[in-house]
Amino acid sequence: MVRNRLSRLLNSSGSESRLRGSVERSHLTGLTCVLVGASQLPLAFSNERSLALFVTGSGGWLLISIGVNLFRGRGALDFEWTGSERAAWLGSAWLLLFGLLVVAATGAMLSGV
Repeated sequence: MVRNRLSRLLNSSGSESRLRGSVERSHLTGLTCVLVGASQLPLAFSNERSLALFVTGSGGWLLISIGVNLFRGRGALDFEWTGSERAAWLGSAWLLLFGLLVVAATGAMLSGV
């Protein structure tokens, strides 16, 4: 089904503009983020150090979630699951705390702790 749709888009006249109109740039960027994030997860579990597992795994999951948001047409870090402004701020604060933990773990891993 997808193959037929793509072949119809490419075989018609003005195919480049029709293809560009049906696939948005955010979809391609989102797909790229999901693929790169998914490729990080096996690397995380192949390492024996727990800090490396945390850093690589959390980076992979963050890329996957950013890619899913972009593919859905949302902002990269738009995690609004509820309509509450307070919940959105709380989610952003948790994301900041998580990011600081990943930075601290990266620093500890690079320093050899």
